[in-house]
Amino acid sequence: MKIKLILLFSLISITVFSQKAYEPKQNHLPIKYVLKTNNKDTLSSRIVASYPFKMDHFTPDTFVKKIKLVSEKGKEIIPISEVKYMEITDFDGVVFKYVTSDDFPQMNLNGSILQILYYGKKIKAVRSFQRLDLMGNTASSEFTFDNRDLVSTTIQYSKKNKLLINRLEKYPDLLEKYKNVHTQKDYIEVLKEYDMR
Repeated sequence: MKIKLILLFSLISITVFSQKAYEPKQNHLPIKYVLKTNNKDTLSSRIVASYPFKMDHFTPDTFVKKIKLVSEKGKEIIPISEVKYMEITDFDGVVFKYVTSDDFPQMNLNGSILQILYYGKKIKAVRSFQRLDLMGNTASSEFTFDNRDLVSTTIQYSKKNKLLINRLEKYPDLLEKYKNVHTQKDYIEVLKEYDMR
């Protein structure tokens, strides 16, 4: 009888006092990140994603000022100014890559995070995000660098940049392609080709 009572008490204790295993929620997206203080270790966790009305994409408010991480260890908030590099996998499995603006000191963005659109040997295209209001609405700007020189600052691909045109003049076929660019995809293709020449 004593053994049955001990077993019953043990079973009840295990059930009542055992912690529930961590299970991510739907809006907890996988993230890999490197901190500036320890820039050799890539850390993995999950980030709490903000999204507007339905969960089809996360908004920049997810990472503009800080990142909110969740794991079996609990919640952790990291200021974005401490992050050197990060990758967020969205709801469809697409990986978005970000780098610190410290890599582009001429932009004077004080440790904010930039989305990598293209990161080649000499050409780099990035997108910055700025919070517009307390509701989390954001605006973005795109920058293209040839080595360390800023050559484009537009998100209107139909508008052609003189500095980039000057760089492409020595490649008439590429210049012609650039003149016919209307989408981000077309623009990135031109940058990739230019980077290989």
